[in-house]
Amino acid sequence: MKFMGDFGTEDKLKLNEELTVTGGITDNAQLSQDNNIGVEANGNKGLILRLAKELKGLDGITFGAGDTAMKIDGTQKTINNITKMTFKTSDNKDSIVVDGTNKVITGLSNTTLPTDGTPMQADQAASQGQLKQVLDKANDTDKFAVKYDKNTDGSVNKNAITLGGDTNGTVIKNVANGKVKADSKEAVNGSQLYKTNQGFDVYIKDKTTDNTFNVGLGADDKDAFGFDAGNGLEISKNGKKITYALKDDIEVGKDGEAGTDGKITVNGKDGESVTIKGKNGEIGIQGPKGDDGKSNSVTISGKDGTIGTTGKDGSSVVLNGKDGSIGIKGKDGKNK
Repeated sequence: MKFMGDFGTEDKLKLNEELTVTGGITDNAQLSQDNNIGVEANGNKGLILRLAKELKGLDGITFGAGDTAMKIDGTQKTINNITKMTFKTSDNKDSIVVDGTNKVITGLSNTTLPTDGTPMQADQAASQGQLKQVLDKANDTDKFAVKYDKNTDGSVNKNAITLGGDTNGTVIKNVANGKVKADSKEAVNGSQLYKTNQGFDVYIKDKTTDNTFNVGLGADDKDAFGFDAGNGLEISKNGKKITYALKDDIEVGKDGEAGTDGKITVNGKDGESVTIKGKNGEIGIQGPKGDDGKSNSVTISGKDGTIGTTGKDGSSVVLNGKDGSIGIKGKDGKNK
């Protein structure tokens, strides 16, 4: 009998001679117990060994040799040493390529983020296009963010914020009213400052236009109002304390005009009065009127040293310094 493979030397055997068929594995534990090989008779005095299309019971498959060999490990469920793997569709379009050399995956269809409300898939890998969208939006947001200053070593300085406005500075809008208290550390806004810069009104005697003036605050040239001492008064300042006092020498009234007699009159509430006339040095004191409409009075005349007292009933006493006489007149009109 003759035996021949696809190649090699033809073997000729006589009856009862042994034919050895080997596969290279001598350990039965290393052999698959599944039917992975079929023998087909080709009808031409030949047998063809065929490998199953679906191999079963294999622990792994190694492609190549040495350190660069690619191995599919069924027990560990791993594939090692793949340089590039291409996943194609039936029409060979839109293939996904896993490039082990460059460590990239290309051909992903999810290149943009959903904008129609489609939920994001937590287990789906993101593409560079999607990540770029996120980074672009983050960078745009970062441009509008207010940041702390940096220290010289690059760390964050949480004690200072410098706004990068133009030469006119930066306007901060929509600032809420901050607390205006001794221990407050809150910012105040323009409306609060506006109230403090309006100043205040000062009025004398009454709030009429002529007697009222405004003291403005906040301007470069600030308004000021002063304290002046009137006639017979003096004013002094000690630190922030202002004191008014009477002068030691009091002068009442202005200097008189030539040819005009001076006169000072102080009127009381019930007809009382004190009158000083400069013409003859006369001083007159008028008492309150009684039920009869008359009042007591005292007159001192510096012209001739006369002192007169008149009662409300018509009685009077006159001391005449000129001739030393004393005149007394009773209420009945008779001298005594």
